[in-house]
Amino acid sequence: MGWGSLRKLLLRRAFWFAVAVAAAVGLAVAVPRPDGGEGGWGGLVLPQARAASIQGEKPAGGRLAIVIDDFGQGRDGVRQMLALDCPLTLAVLPHGTFTREDAEEGHRRGFEVIVHIPMEPVHGKASWLGDQPILCSQQDTEIRFNTASALDAVPFAVGANIHMGSRASADERVMRCVLGEVSARGLFFLDSRTGTTSVVPQVAQELGVPLLSRNVFLDGQRPQAEVEKQLRLAGKLALEYGSAIAIGHVGIEGGKPTAQAIANLLPEFEAQGVQLVYLSELLTAGEP
Repeated sequence: MGWGSLRKLLLRRAFWFAVAVAAAVGLAVAVPRPDGGEGGWGGLVLPQARAASIQGEKPAGGRLAIVIDDFGQGRDGVRQMLALDCPLTLAVLPHGTFTREDAEEGHRRGFEVIVHIPMEPVHGKASWLGDQPILCSQQDTEIRFNTASALDAVPFAVGANIHMGSRASADERVMRCVLGEVSARGLFFLDSRTGTTSVVPQVAQELGVPLLSRNVFLDGQRPQAEVEKQLRLAGKLALEYGSAIAIGHVGIEGGKPTAQAIANLLPEFEAQGVQLVYLSELLTAGEP
């Protein structure tokens, strides 16, 4: 073997060794993406490869977790989403008119519940955050108090994620306070990746918080056909990498079109070997 071929072989082995090390410590293998705004359309983030994929084995099917944000407030699509016969993870706003009702009903129907913590965005109105949001101007004690209040407001919650929050999730001090409260309750965290400069991965690793990261946004006031397109993309990523996470919405950002799109794709997913799972199930094998 010539030096050129040997060098390429060594570089490939070094690359896959680095990927394996990243997987072992729970880091996401991602590609840069344009700013998707606050829960908007945005680009995709590739999921971390499974150990089987790293070792050259073809994954048998893939697991897809669908998280539905904005329960607890807007009603569009809530009834339709709760009627779906598949695993979903419901992200419930903590101080909404229907917070307790949606969390309890979702739990009763067998869905997983997490807290949708409102955090300061780069763009958007403060009124969109509701009561007791996480703001970068707040002192540590207020951030911790508001986070604790949010976590305590949603019954049956096993984790948390970000509502809006592109500014707050880029602030290391803020996220250390938020994730400190998440850690104290033994919950996991989903980095919704609403901005391009999230510090959540490094802070979560520092504090030992189990972390997952969003790969695909499904809706953001898009027509049903576009939501179905995004669902197919999420399914493709799950099959290719072993798992993926997609985020959709009830209310004005998604609602009935998103619920119908999920219902329409269920037979397709089953035929392709895409298994819908609860978000927490991806933690058991260190994915995605």
